[in-house]
Amino acid sequence: MRHEEPGRKGSGPLGSAVVTLAAMAFALLATGRAADRATTIVNGDLADGTGAALRRANVRFVNDRIVAVGDVKPQAGDVVIDAKGMVVAPGFIDIHNHSSSGLANDPAAETQVAQGITTVVVGPDGDSPWPIGDDLAERRKAPSAVNVASFVGHATVRRLVMKDDFKRPARADEIARMALLVDQGMREGAVGLSSGLEYEVGGYSETSELVELAKVVARYGGVYMSHIRDEADKSFDALKEAIAIGEGAHVAVQISHIKLGTVGVWHKAAEAVALVAAARQRGVDVTADEYPYNAWQSTIAVLVPDKRYDYPPSVEKALADVGGAANVLIVRHQAHVEYEFKTLDAVAKSRGVSAVDQFIQIVKDGGATVVCTSMVDDDGRSTSSRG
Repeated sequence: MRHEEPGRKGSGPLGSAVVTLAAMAFALLATGRAADRATTIVNGDLADGTGAALRRANVRFVNDRIVAVGDVKPQAGDVVIDAKGMVVAPGFIDIHNHSSSGLANDPAAETQVAQGITTVVVGPDGDSPWPIGDDLAERRKAPSAVNVASFVGHATVRRLVMKDDFKRPARADEIARMALLVDQGMREGAVGLSSGLEYEVGGYSETSELVELAKVVARYGGVYMSHIRDEADKSFDALKEAIAIGEGAHVAVQISHIKLGTVGVWHKAAEAVALVAAARQRGVDVTADEYPYNAWQSTIAVLVPDKRYDYPPSVEKALADVGGAANVLIVRHQAHVEYEFKTLDAVAKSRGVSAVDQFIQIVKDGGATVVCTSMVDDDGRSTSSRG
């Protein structure tokens, strides 16, 4: 139900320390100093990316290559960065990134580099550039400050094959044509297949369709990444479906921004983690990422899982499921900019209508982007502590 935009990472004390080092290293590269001078980072606590405990170690790199890690002494002429009290970490990989078009206009990617991100993986939620090869060629022609990898979007290839007739299960011949497109994308350099099963195009697909397409990815050693079919009352069914796709296709599965986004599943994070852990124990390579806050951003329509946006009982239940219209903040509404940065509840009251009627009207007026506070903190802490 929830679509997340990039660039909203946690930045507590650890995050800010890592960001500082990443920004300093980037500045050296940007000014050209790193092209003819080596750099040694000293006195930092090293997170080496393996999951091991932090350890005190120095890091020396020349140009853009790490050449030594450990009890390394700066050499004559090195730029020396004192990282005392800071954490030194490899660049972060943002596996769920929506910057496909943004990198062309903002190749410096400062908002991402400033977070310590050095690699972005675009094409999540079933929506990817196409053709993959052309998009990657453009990135090579006009490089950005971050490395770029791309998924093939399930909704992208589904729309290419089914056109506007996508509100139904695909036929066998259509799945075969989609599989050929996925194969093309993988041959052109994609790292896997992404799906957005709670959204309009992908939401009409059956599990068997995803299994067949994920089998193509498996042949290339790729990953199936999914915004699962439901992140609300049916979260557990959706998690089981993602795992079943991995088992059926013999492919690694990455569950995007795992969450429990409605009242009916609050405080059940331990059960969700146990479900994933059980799958891993029986050999399914399944992982999940989580973000450190209790709100999501998407279009207002995704609040209603059955897509009956003009049916009052469906809308009423949807609003109750997220704790009420006061939890739905309108942040962008082209038809009525005066609604922006007000809750759905406040807008409805100001107009003397019910929240249900106001929701229906907003959808009729072209929809809106909303931020919905519909998760609870203890679920986030429980998921993180067991990750």
